[in-house]
Formats: sequence, structure tokens, C-alpha cells
Amino acid sequence: MSKKQYEEQTKKQTKCEFLINVYNLSFNNINRHITIVWQSVSVLIASFVSIIFSEKYNISIYPSYTISLG
Repeated sequence: MSKKQYEEQTKKQTKCEFLINVYNLSFNNINRHITIVWQSVSVLIASFVSIIFSEKYNISIYPSYTISLG
């Protein structure tokens, strides 16, 4: 293998490593935002469900809030 071929192969390898690292960082960022959104949505849904159940089954509202936030 000549020096020129070796340099080209090294450049390709470093470029591939760079692109993989950029992809991993951007995917981690997207994954973090998706997790935050779904956690927020699930807390809101649980709160509404606990309020609905407290009205339907005539339960005091404070334990239902405690259950939904716990």
C-alpha cells in the first residue's frame, strides 16, 4: 500500500468516525426530547384520569391527586 492510498484510507476512516459521532449526538438529543415530551403527556393524562375517576366514583379529590402525582 502506498503512502497516498494509506492517507486516503485514513481520511475516509476519520470522516466515517466523525459522521457516526455526529449521528449519535443528534440521535441522543432527539431521544432526550422525545422522552421529555412523553413523560409530560403521561403525567397530564394520569391527572385527568384521576380527576375523572374521583368524580365518577365519588372519591375525595386529594387522594386522586396524590395517586396521579406519586
